[in-house]
Amino acid sequence: MYSLGMKAYCHNTHDISHRMISMYHAHISDPLQQYTLTEFTKTDSVIRVLVCTIAFGMGIEIPDIRRVIHWGPTSSLLSFWQEFGRGGRDGKPATATWYAGGKADNDRETFQKMRSHNSCVRETILQACSLPETDKTSLQLLARRRQCDAACSTCTCDFCKCCSFCRRSCPCQCTYQ
Repeated sequence: MYSLGMKAYCHNTHDISHRMISMYHAHISDPLQQYTLTEFTKTDSVIRVLVCTIAFGMGIEIPDIRRVIHWGPTSSLLSFWQEFGRGGRDGKPATATWYAGGKADNDRETFQKMRSHNSCVRETILQACSLPETDKTSLQLLARRRQCDAACSTCTCDFCKCCSFCRRSCPCQCTYQ
């Protein structure tokens, strides 16, 4: 925040109520945590970007988050799934980007497969998270999802709405890519 200076505020004032970028972590004061949570949940919030740790997690429901950026290593695939699952809780499109700097040892193969860009990220994660006794119907449906034809111009097929691998693999090469 210090290096952003006045760029972190609207209306050229250092008043906290004009801060466009805020932080949320375990070491900020309770009043600042509460203010940040309350302000960020408003649809007309001044806060447009929230930089946070895992402290911004369980029990917090903000439906209209459109972008989640995850920076650095994650403790496990399940933690990663929980963290980027903060976006799009209202059913509208959201994106998640991961700038990985490491990986959890237990999930090494899954993370390598995700980073190889040779398969659907969503399918890879769901396969890794499913237990042997889990019903595999949803995974089978995911493998047979609807793909558009090369002639469309503005596609909304299941591939164009999935992950970066699927969007690149879709034959239409439309504006969603």
